[in-house]
Amino acid sequence: MKLPELIEESLTESDLREVLANLNLDHTGSKKELLEKVLNGIGGKSAKEVLSSFPSEVLIRICKEKSIKQDWQFFSDSNEQMVKKIRSKVLDTEPKFENDQSKKQIGLSHPVEEARQQSDSGAHAKPDTKATSLLRRANSNFEEVAKDIEEWLPKGNYISEDGYRDDLNPWLWSRRHQTTIRKGDSPVTVLVDNKYPIVMMVEPELSDFHRAFGLIHRHLEGFHSIIMVICRPKQDGELEFFEERVRRSLTYSKHPYKIIKKN
Repeated sequence: MKLPELIEESLTESDLREVLANLNLDHTGSKKELLEKVLNGIGGKSAKEVLSSFPSEVLIRICKEKSIKQDWQFFSDSNEQMVKKIRSKVLDTEPKFENDQSKKQIGLSHPVEEARQQSDSGAHAKPDTKATSLLRRANSNFEEVAKDIEEWLPKGNYISEDGYRDDLNPWLWSRRHQTTIRKGDSPVTVLVDNKYPIVMMVEPELSDFHRAFGLIHRHLEGFHSIIMVICRPKQDGELEFFEERVRRSLTYSKHPYKIIKKN
């Protein structure tokens, strides 16, 4: 299958708008117009760069439709892993558009050299598609991950955990972390560097805090750490009570945990 065929077959109207936004292109118009803009906009770009502009949910959907197995039982592969599998298992060939810049990128044999070239050229539009995605931290620690999440500023007020997850994921990639996305019934939203689980909650009710209390203890047993991100808590009093309850219950625990509030 050719890349344009995959785009036409797999992307909905909202997907096309997001891809165009990720490619820094105009994303207004009808679905037909959006599709034409995407197809015109991929000229001079490699399949890897184009697929990397797809939302995580689209990559997951393509993998499912094309029977591409994921490496984890409860998590989807990272965007980078899914892009690699789709290129090798779905696309016929890596397109080589007649463009000097694309030839340079395709001709590079070492990903680190490609990352450095892109970095030197000042290409920083999307962190999960640029140099930072190729230069991962070898041994990140819990405090580094927690600090990077504390510094993250969501771009909007999303109605679900998935919206915040898709906002956080490229930020973590820009900080050189590897991420895997949840799938199925996993209560973990994102797994960072294969060892740090992140659970997100949006506008939690009192019952959600009760559930979160149990999740924290279960994940501390399974992963030996947890970061819980509370997005737009309705009442600070309930959050403060929850934090105090967790603190008291984990007074003698040696496993790190963090509760981070995002308005």
